[in-house]
Amino acid sequence: MRRRILDALVTAPFALALLLTGCGTGDKAAAGASPSADSREKALKLAQCMRDNGVEAYPDPEDGRMLITQEAGEDPDFKAAEEKCQKESAAAGPGGS
Repeated sequence: MRRRILDALVTAPFALALLLTGCGTGDKAAAGASPSADSREKALKLAQCMRDNGVEAYPDPEDGRMLITQEAGEDPDFKAAEEKCQKESAAAGPGGS
Protein backbone atom coordinates (compact mmCIF):
# COMPACT_ATOMS: atom_id res chain seq x y z
CA MET A 1 0.00 0.00 0.00
CA ARG A 2 2.76 2.46 0.94
CA ARG A 3 4.63 1.53 -2.20
CA ARG A 4 1.65 2.53 -4.38
CA ILE A 5 1.34 5.87 -2.62
CA LEU A 6 5.06 6.53 -2.97
CA ASP A 7 4.95 5.56 -6.67
CA ALA A 8 2.00 7.90 -7.23
CA LEU A 9 3.77 10.79 -5.48
CA VAL A 10 6.92 10.27 -7.52
CA THR A 11 5.05 9.89 -10.82
CA ALA A 12 2.56 12.75 -10.41
CA PRO A 13 4.98 15.65 -11.14
CA PHE A 14 6.15 14.00 -14.36
CA ALA A 15 2.59 13.32 -15.48
CA LEU A 16 1.68 16.93 -14.73
CA ALA A 17 4.68 18.18 -16.70
CA LEU A 18 3.66 16.10 -19.72
CA LEU A 19 0.09 17.33 -19.47
CA LEU A 20 1.17 20.97 -19.28
CA THR A 21 3.46 20.67 -22.29
CA GLY A 22 0.70 19.11 -24.36
CA CYS A 23 2.48 15.78 -24.88
CA GLY A 24 2.98 16.93 -28.47
CA THR A 25 5.12 15.33 -31.10
CA GLY A 26 5.94 18.66 -32.66
CA ASP A 27 3.88 17.69 -35.72
CA LYS A 28 1.55 20.59 -36.49
CA ALA A 29 -0.81 18.34 -38.43
CA ALA A 30 -1.23 16.11 -35.38
CA ALA A 31 -1.91 19.12 -33.19
CA GLY A 32 -5.29 19.73 -34.80
CA ALA A 33 -6.81 22.96 -35.95
CA SER A 34 -4.93 26.18 -35.39
CA PRO A 35 -6.29 28.52 -32.73
CA SER A 36 -8.73 31.20 -33.75
CA ALA A 37 -7.51 34.77 -34.05
CA ASP A 38 -9.69 35.66 -31.06
CA SER A 39 -8.17 33.01 -28.78
CA ARG A 40 -4.66 33.98 -29.89
CA GLU A 41 -5.42 37.62 -29.11
CA LYS A 42 -6.64 36.68 -25.63
CA ALA A 43 -3.53 34.59 -24.99
CA LEU A 44 -1.34 37.48 -26.16
CA LYS A 45 -3.15 39.80 -23.71
CA LEU A 46 -2.44 37.35 -20.90
CA ALA A 47 1.26 37.20 -21.82
CA GLN A 48 1.47 40.99 -21.98
CA CYS A 49 -0.32 41.34 -18.62
CA MET A 50 2.15 38.94 -17.01
CA ARG A 51 5.10 40.92 -18.43
CA ASP A 52 3.53 44.22 -17.37
CA ASN A 53 3.31 42.84 -13.84
CA GLY A 54 6.97 41.90 -13.51
CA VAL A 55 7.43 38.53 -15.25
CA GLU A 56 9.65 39.77 -18.09
CA ALA A 57 10.42 36.24 -19.36
CA TYR A 58 6.73 35.30 -19.84
CA PRO A 59 6.50 34.09 -23.48
CA ASP A 60 3.91 34.75 -26.16
CA PRO A 61 1.82 31.72 -27.17
CA GLU A 62 3.25 29.43 -29.85
CA ASP A 63 1.14 27.18 -32.08
CA GLY A 64 -1.88 27.79 -29.88
CA ARG A 65 -0.11 26.80 -26.66
CA MET A 66 1.31 28.69 -23.73
CA LEU A 67 4.67 27.13 -22.97
CA ILE A 68 5.85 28.65 -19.72
CA THR A 69 9.61 28.57 -19.41
CA GLN A 70 11.33 27.59 -16.18
CA GLU A 71 12.75 31.12 -15.97
CA ALA A 72 9.24 32.64 -16.07
CA GLY A 73 7.79 30.07 -13.67
CA GLU A 74 10.51 30.70 -11.10
CA ASP A 75 10.21 34.49 -11.29
CA PRO A 76 9.51 35.86 -7.80
CA ASP A 77 6.76 38.08 -9.27
CA PHE A 78 4.97 35.16 -10.97
CA LYS A 79 2.33 34.47 -8.29
CA ALA A 80 1.42 38.14 -7.81
CA ALA A 81 1.23 38.69 -11.60
CA GLU A 82 -0.90 35.57 -11.99
CA GLU A 83 -3.39 36.95 -9.46
CA LYS A 84 -3.46 40.35 -11.18
CA CYS A 85 -3.99 38.71 -14.58
CA GLN A 86 -6.82 36.35 -13.57
CA LYS A 87 -9.27 38.09 -15.92
CA GLU A 88 -6.97 37.60 -18.91
CA SER A 89 -6.19 34.03 -17.86
CA ALA A 90 -9.88 33.10 -17.69
CA ALA A 91 -10.52 34.73 -21.09
CA ALA A 92 -7.62 32.81 -22.66
CA GLY A 93 -9.32 29.55 -21.68
CA PRO A 94 -7.91 26.13 -20.79
CA GLY A 95 -4.25 25.70 -21.52
CA GLY A 96 -3.85 29.44 -21.91
CA SER A 97 -5.18 29.71 -25.46
